[in-house]
Amino acid sequence: MLRFSRGCGVVHPFRSIYLIWARFVTVVFIGVLCFIAVSTTHMAYAGELAKQDAVSATPSIDNPSTDLDSDELSAALDSYLSRNVGCTHEPGVAVAVVTSQGIAYMRTFGTCESAGDAFYIGSLSKSMCAVAIMQLVEQGKIDLDAPASDYAPEYLISPEVSVRMLLNQTSGFGYYESLNEATVGDSFGEFSYANANYDLLGRIVEHVSGVSYSEYMAKYVFAPLNMVDSSAQGLRTNDVLGGYDSNTFGGINDDDPDVASTYSDSRNVLGHRNYFGRYVQDDFQHAENDDAWGGPSSGYVSASIRDMANYLQMYLAGGKNVLDYDSIMQMFMSRVPDSGGDSYYGMGWTSYDNDGELVFCHDGDVETNVASMAILPDRDIGVVVLGDGYDSVAGNSLFFNLANGVLDVAMGNNAVDLDEAEYDEAHAEANAEWVHFWLICALPLLFVPVWCWAARLLVRKMGKTVVLAAAIADIALFACVFIWAIDFPRNMGTPWRDVSTFDPSIALGLYIGFGLFVAAAVARVVSATIIAYRRRKQQNHAPE
Repeated sequence: MLRFSRGCGVVHPFRSIYLIWARFVTVVFIGVLCFIAVSTTHMAYAGELAKQDAVSATPSIDNPSTDLDSDELSAALDSYLSRNVGCTHEPGVAVAVVTSQGIAYMRTFGTCESAGDAFYIGSLSKSMCAVAIMQLVEQGKIDLDAPASDYAPEYLISPEVSVRMLLNQTSGFGYYESLNEATVGDSFGEFSYANANYDLLGRIVEHVSGVSYSEYMAKYVFAPLNMVDSSAQGLRTNDVLGGYDSNTFGGINDDDPDVASTYSDSRNVLGHRNYFGRYVQDDFQHAENDDAWGGPSSGYVSASIRDMANYLQMYLAGGKNVLDYDSIMQMFMSRVPDSGGDSYYGMGWTSYDNDGELVFCHDGDVETNVASMAILPDRDIGVVVLGDGYDSVAGNSLFFNLANGVLDVAMGNNAVDLDEAEYDEAHAEANAEWVHFWLICALPLLFVPVWCWAARLLVRKMGKTVVLAAAIADIALFACVFIWAIDFPRNMGTPWRDVSTFDPSIALGLYIGFGLFVAAAVARVVSATIIAYRRRKQQNHAPE
């Protein structure tokens, strides 16, 4: 059974790092502050989906071998999605299936009220950046094998790194490095996923074209494809071009009055982050600078489901209005093996073999949204699924399983239904771990009366100075543990910047735990001060 490949390496390991982190923090806190050894067990979350065997056969994108029966497809997908969308708990979902001839199926759910509602599409943005680069290659303005530093010298990237290496993720940049942090590492020359590769490519597009990345994408990628709801972290295509007329650019849907008449209904889906099992629209905004982990060219294009349908249709149609056929083939086939599995990566696409059939796909996720797309050129099928929430505990894996099921149905296979209880069970277990953690963190506060009893004994035997010194030592100890805990993700290779934004439950849960420790420290200092004051008062009133 066909499965989307997560071979792009976009799965965020925050949850697994938290599990290790929580164990260490728990042991340190209890051992140092409460003298209690605690062993906790943590749930194992779903890993990457298995990758398939890859082949080097060249696909045909101009001779489709499969004709979809629209009525049968609609009935099958309606049935599958009606049973399973709710199991993901995604606030909003949008689904489209396309062929080179047009849209075969499109439907939206929940907070996605129309086909014009725009989602952040995560790393699906990378192939769009590759399209822009290949346009400039066709114009003779970029040489794929020239040093990337020739086109963006201010970033001081090693001249060994070519533009093609950035496209194929073989520059050696680190996974969590921002563009300003990017340096060539030990993985140079091998596939190693890093947003900084495509962040730099976006800057190259700006330097070579002379316009902002947002404006370039609107004029030369989105507009020709009638992707009027799309934006590269800036104004939408309609706003950039002003009074956009699809016939001016000859987009794929320019002869469809039904589609053209709905262009006014587009809006941004607000996006949701997950807090302990509940999706919350918290107005989170990703930073827009070179210190951020990812930018518009690597992960922060927003697009509607109808835009994404047009985008995939462009590939199946051989690059219509945007790229030459040869450039499309180079995007697909100029690729490198992923040493971590049996897939390949090239120019924004992961590819692998499914029983002799070549599949191109990519998953994406940002702080507030998830997305997945796949193309089967030999069948003339493209599938895209967008989600309006991010949840590393269970929601993401359920969403990607839903996308797998949509592709199965589109291929005429039997799709496996999702487990209706998986989401609630996973979050119940995760929340139980947090309650366990908070109870542990509350122990120092609960033991303040015991501490006070010990302090009164000390002040009688050794004086008030010892008690105050013990309280100050407590504060110093709390501070050291706090700093160590905050610094732990960075030492494990995951910056706190990304832990706190992608998984706010971790940040909030730890802040609650640290708050309990701060309360304990304050209680001890206040208690020590009162005990010392009373002892001094007793000494002053004692008969001489």
